[in-house]
Amino acid sequence: LITDITELKQAHAHREELLAQVRRMALQDSLTGLYSRRGFEEELDRAWRLGARHALPTGLLVVDVDHFKVLNDTYGHTGGDQILAESGRLIAASVRAPDIVSRYGGDEIVVILPLTGYEDTQKAAGRLLEAFRANTFCRGTHDLRVTISIGAAGGSGVDQSPQLLLMHADQALYRAKQLGRNRMCVAEPDSASAFSSSSEPLTPSAADMIPAPDATASNGTVLV
Repeated sequence: LITDITELKQAHAHREELLAQVRRMALQDSLTGLYSRRGFEEELDRAWRLGARHALPTGLLVVDVDHFKVLNDTYGHTGGDQILAESGRLIAASVRAPDIVSRYGGDEIVVILPLTGYEDTQKAAGRLLEAFRANTFCRGTHDLRVTISIGAAGGSGVDQSPQLLLMHADQALYRAKQLGRNRMCVAEPDSASAFSSSSEPLTPSAADMIPAPDATASNGTVLV
């Protein structure tokens, strides 16, 4: 009987360990090692509740690799995967220990900044921009210069929500792309439509050297 009870306890402990492992896998992105989208959603809710308890805002950065499709088409999926994996490591190394870095989908990486105000969120975005501008990707094989666009937002209070915070950061990212990429755009506090953008001089990336279709071309011209 004692042997049977011991075996049951061991089987139960093994089952719990397997369940914990499955949960960790569900919350982790296999390519980058960052939190997955599901993990991001859970951590964003947790950070938002923490901010509510301390009456402090939560910052959020949505980071997009500039011209990633061009890079992926030029250097193949292996090169694209390497750029994403290196991007994840570079972002994780450029933020604070309490900040949460997740792969949101495709080439988008999001950073949750718990208990962080507007100015510090803006500074964090600036550090990421500089880190990418100074870094060489795929070193020894392609030696690429890769840049990013960042949408940043911050929020708190009963009149907002984590979902609204993400929407504002997404809108700011879209605006940063409209303005030419390789920059950050920050949603102004308490405003869904007002943005401030970095005005630093832009450094061309390797992808920028590949001509893009001319938007002013005549209607009779097809560019592939």
